[in-house]
Amino acid sequence: MESAREKTCEEQINDSLENTISYIREMWEVYIGQSPETDEITEDSFHEYGLSLEYSSSEDGEPGFFRYLLSWGGPSSEFRFFTDPDLCCYRIEYWFLDWFDGASRRLYDSDKDLMLEIFDMWRDCGTLEYLIEQSRDY
Repeated sequence: MESAREKTCEEQINDSLENTISYIREMWEVYIGQSPETDEITEDSFHEYGLSLEYSSSEDGEPGFFRYLLSWGGPSSEFRFFTDPDLCCYRIEYWFLDWFDGASRRLYDSDKDLMLEIFDMWRDCGTLEYLIEQSRDY
């Protein structure tokens, strides 16, 4: 009898991305006042979601990126925001990672627009500059 095979990250990433984006969209719409609060989602839900936002610099000449870490362990999930020197985001990727395995998807269309709107909020309030300075201190 064969044991049940664990699904690879590649096999799981599309569902994970769809569910994650859907939930973030619901929280964001409540946060910006486009949807009413519910028993599950309040105005504070967006800021309580996720584990961290950090800047990951590169030592090998690759561009650094901002990481919005949503979960870690097994599996972990995160969004990566790649910017130019003026902190304008030109690419967003969703990563789904597990032990010795991983998969990513580039965001497009309304998913990208949503995450760009959130990213712009972080940029406009000075969070991104702060994160870059913090990364230099380590």
